[in-house]
Amino acid sequence: MKRLLAVDIGNSWVHLALFVDGRVKKRFRFATDSIDYFSQLKKISSRVFCDELLVASVVPGALSKFLASGQRIFRKKIKVVGKDMPVPLVNRYRYPNKLGIDRLLNAYATLRLYGAPAIIIDYGTAVTFDILSKKKEFLGGLILPGLNVSLNSLNQNTSFLPKIRLSLPKEFIGRDTQQCILSGVVNGMVLLTNALVTILKEKIGNQATVVATGGDASIIKKSSQVIDVLDKDLTLKAICLLSQSL
Repeated sequence: MKRLLAVDIGNSWVHLALFVDGRVKKRFRFATDSIDYFSQLKKISSRVFCDELLVASVVPGALSKFLASGQRIFRKKIKVVGKDMPVPLVNRYRYPNKLGIDRLLNAYATLRLYGAPAIIIDYGTAVTFDILSKKKEFLGGLILPGLNVSLNSLNQNTSFLPKIRLSLPKEFIGRDTQQCILSGVVNGMVLLTNALVTILKEKIGNQATVVATGGDASIIKKSSQVIDVLDKDLTLKAICLLSQSL
């Protein structure tokens, strides 16, 4: 049995998944800005054994911390996706080396699992809409502030709007400040998602599959009818698929 520990270092969270013969068996996460990566990884290492460890990161400083601690704890070479392992997907981004590896991985996993053309939406710290053409090429997309970024921005840049936790709004027309903010941020993103998917399908074809991922994807999926697939492990699955292709 092949045991792979796949690691996705994002702006807010480090996500890890143990794959055994291509199937997720265990999941872990800790904050990207955690001071002590060594202790976090030590706890995880006591619960998993892996033959291979692959990591993808959009945060260079966090990647350095992970490699320094991870190689001491797991005592094996850690391969970095994009550096040690290229992603086998045609990349039409104007500046390919500026594209976040998570976006390219999501497109790769979508191609392998759900086909092309496709619209991949990642609801994380930032929200990205990425396009996979019918020719199976990554074309580019759109980047927007994430739901929590929007909530925090309202609190930090106004005098009286409170800091609130992200949740589904109870009503569309908010009748108190908290519900007004939640409805504006969440329902605004739902309507934006619906509109952008309509426009993007006009450009790449109505048969495009819409795949959603990221920590906040389930909130949007509950209210949007345009999302075909919800796959919260999409980036980690891409890393696993890369490992299997070796």
